[in-house]
Amino acid sequence: MSLDPFGVVQLVCGVLGALIGLGSLAAVLRTLQALPLLSALDDPEPAAWPSLSLLIPACNEAEALPATLDALLRIDYPGLEVVVIDDRSSDDTPALLEEITAQDPRITAVRIDHLPEGWLGKVHALHRGMEAVRTDWVLFMDADVALAPGSLRRAISHGEATGVSLISAFPEIRSGGLLVDAVFNAVALSLGATRLWEVAEPNKKTAFSVGAFILVRRSALEATEGFAWLRLEVADDMALSLLLKQAGERIALLNGRGQIALTWYASFAEMQRKMQKNWFGIMGRCSVVRSLALAVVLLGVPLLPFTQLLDLGVPFGVRMTLLVVGAAGMAAACLQWAHSTRRPLVTAAIPWLGNALMAWMLVRSAIIGARIGGIEWRGVRYSSATLNAGRRVFF
Repeated sequence: MSLDPFGVVQLVCGVLGALIGLGSLAAVLRTLQALPLLSALDDPEPAAWPSLSLLIPACNEAEALPATLDALLRIDYPGLEVVVIDDRSSDDTPALLEEITAQDPRITAVRIDHLPEGWLGKVHALHRGMEAVRTDWVLFMDADVALAPGSLRRAISHGEATGVSLISAFPEIRSGGLLVDAVFNAVALSLGATRLWEVAEPNKKTAFSVGAFILVRRSALEATEGFAWLRLEVADDMALSLLLKQAGERIALLNGRGQIALTWYASFAEMQRKMQKNWFGIMGRCSVVRSLALAVVLLGVPLLPFTQLLDLGVPFGVRMTLLVVGAAGMAAACLQWAHSTRRPLVTAAIPWLGNALMAWMLVRSAIIGARIGGIEWRGVRYSSATLNAGRRVFF
């Protein structure tokens, strides 16, 4: 087969696309195999249940909190206490918490009126929450997370039986609209790069946790530098697992399907607005050049198989084989992840839409980041230089 330079380039693109498609599928399958289902755990229950506190950082969560707290207090875990950290809320959250705490002694509210210099609001809220608890285990969770009956007992039993110090779980994501679904489903293509199957291996440096559900052994966390070490880390959830793993503690990462649900982003517009800090602060590392380069990769790499649609001298059979292998591998990776985490399958079948949307949000976040010089989170603006100086997680 004799090819001119254009044909050679096309063939290389097709081979790369096929390898990436197959690699994406292999990585997702390996990751899912390494994520036990929380609902399927059957560890023996401890002779005596350890004490447990739920810590919920809340900033303007008056709409979500009543239903969340009502559901949490109906969970069948003995001696459960709930601590809500009201982080400078300007809505009805303070009045709501005052009313709720007066009615139920199991709920404690911690009010923060001032954010100290050199802290991110959420991280500082978690730090203050830790100061208010003395229980054996602490669960950090979002204000709009729903837990199924028995989920906490299973997680605690697993922690006590295995000796791990941090248990996190991927929740079921309940989002609003096709575009939001497309973004979440397309993330499956990038999960392999984080090598999540190494999280549970003590001899590996890989650490990962999901902010919606992070169950931590308090004594293990207090033996580290604590939240002060990650006070300026936007990816605070992943930094927390990194902190514990670097201290020699073991981590468990689970699939929370059917046990943990997170209602996140009612629309794509809301997602764009609230995730500027994630795209620019975490993925882009506060660099416009890096953000734009990542956008090109996200947009271009999944399209490599489709370069085979052109006739540049590569035999038709070869081109179609590379096209099918590459495109089917990428789609299958997204579909497998979506199926295993109860995500909509419609958008999972077209991961290219999600990648295009992620690329757009990276570009948008870079433009905003350049304009304001960093990110804005919970009403406070942080410069790129400040965030990079406090960065602990590097993608």
